[in-house]
Amino acid sequence: MSDAADQNDMKNKTAEDSLAEAHVLTEQFKATHDHSLVPRIQALRQAAHERRRVTPSEMQGGPSKFCVKCGTQLPPKSNYCSSCGVNQVTLAKAHPVVMRPFFKWLLACTILILGIIVLVAISGDNNTSSQPDETDIAVKVIDTCENRIRKSLKAPSTANFSGIWSTEVRGLGSGKYSAVGWVEAQNSFGAMLRSRYVCVAKELADDSFLVDDFSVDDE
Repeated sequence: MSDAADQNDMKNKTAEDSLAEAHVLTEQFKATHDHSLVPRIQALRQAAHERRRVTPSEMQGGPSKFCVKCGTQLPPKSNYCSSCGVNQVTLAKAHPVVMRPFFKWLLACTILILGIIVLVAISGDNNTSSQPDETDIAVKVIDTCENRIRKSLKAPSTANFSGIWSTEVRGLGSGKYSAVGWVEAQNSFGAMLRSRYVCVAKELADDSFLVDDFSVDDE
């Protein structure tokens, strides 16, 4: 194609057509290394660049758009850069947006802080679970004392105890606890009597309890 014909041909082409042809010829040059294609590629890109200067009216078709390679401002619907001729869709897919160092640092700090919070929470749960629950101890002490006192009664099957809500449990130190409550049961004559009891139980190695001493007095 002569220079005059070449110039007329480029005048009739739109910027998009010029860039598309420049892209095709560039790929052909990469494959064949035919240097005779270089002037044509440069002319097509120059022509497209001159025709496709972005104006305010062109930008009304959508948000601002910039070349994914060189950063040149482009019309919203442009698929080729008027400066470097790169296909915007193809390059964007081949080179996805890379997270900036600042955001990487921010993400790492956020993950670290969340990790510390989780570790502190887990540590707190472990410390709490390792400590004996006072209610659990009281229930075990009362249950141990009631079983021992029931065996000492004249009519064990008739026994009715004060239970967890009406029995006072206190720690005496050295793994010992006292329980003060009441028990109702039949005496030798079949009459129901209420008696106050005081019981001392000590904790064993297996977390169970054993009655160390107890007394039952009529109220």
